[in-house]
Amino acid sequence: MISIEVIFLEYFNIRPSKKILCCFVLINSSFTLDVKPLKDDNSDLIKIFFLNIFIVIFFLLFYLKGISHTPNWIEQLDISFFTNYFFSNFFGSRLIGGVYLVVLLYLLTKSIKQIINKANINLFFLILIFFSYFLPGIYGYIFEPILINRYIIFVLIPILFLISHLTFEFNYNLVKKIFLSLIIILTFFNHFTENTFKQFYTNIYPSKPEIGKTLKFINKSNSLNYSVLLNGNNKLNINNVYENYLNNYTKKLKFDLNFINYLDKKTLPNDFWIIHIRDITDTEFKKPNNFLNYTIKEKKYFNRLELYQLKKNGT
Repeated sequence: MISIEVIFLEYFNIRPSKKILCCFVLINSSFTLDVKPLKDDNSDLIKIFFLNIFIVIFFLLFYLKGISHTPNWIEQLDISFFTNYFFSNFFGSRLIGGVYLVVLLYLLTKSIKQIINKANINLFFLILIFFSYFLPGIYGYIFEPILINRYIIFVLIPILFLISHLTFEFNYNLVKKIFLSLIIILTFFNHFTENTFKQFYTNIYPSKPEIGKTLKFINKSNSLNYSVLLNGNNKLNINNVYENYLNNYTKKLKFDLNFINYLDKKTLPNDFWIIHIRDITDTEFKKPNNFLNYTIKEKKYFNRLELYQLKKNGT
């Protein structure tokens, strides 16, 4: 199992600060599977429980030393989370997600004894799913929320594996046929509600910041100097990430735009575009101190993004 964990972490190129959390979830899941109870008095289960408690405490002490901050846009889990566990996000709609969740829970309740007794890959996937929700959830309630659907998208693999495997192993043919028919039919028709299909006959409302559309607008304007609203503290070199991303995007579009890091520049151009990405912050745009003698000449609004043209006073 350890080899699987190493391949997982290296293949998906998870950065070191996140590797600690992912590695802990994976190793703890495989360890719990490998040290299965062998005695009738369940003494091994007690040992596993207290050992896991020790590992959790050790992990938190170690992990908290290496964490600098968490995104402020991640919200605390509310009551609606416990009705679908992100299944509505994973499978495209609340209806489809609810069907998959009910089928999975039903199959697990009917097969849980068999899964525990065999202690094979099914048990490992079940433990992995549990820890993937439990550990970030507990951390979020104690410290700061970190659990969102995109961070645990990998649980889709064990979820689909368990549903398909347990369905075909189910003894009741009628229930098996009902589950298979329900999942196949709903999944098929759900594709017609997805953007990948709707794009053929209607305009799709963008779900991400329209960076490309913004750069095209700047390229057609009378000023080719631009930047993004930078962070003065530059935590985790986030400003370098913005600059690298925008420069590469500009090269891809073959535009001759000039990205300026205004925090490092003493002399700034008279006309200047600033991109304010609202997807990662809920704060309103405020002119940086470097542009106190500038006036907002024009505003443009794109999806989850605002664009401001600043013009120097007296020019």
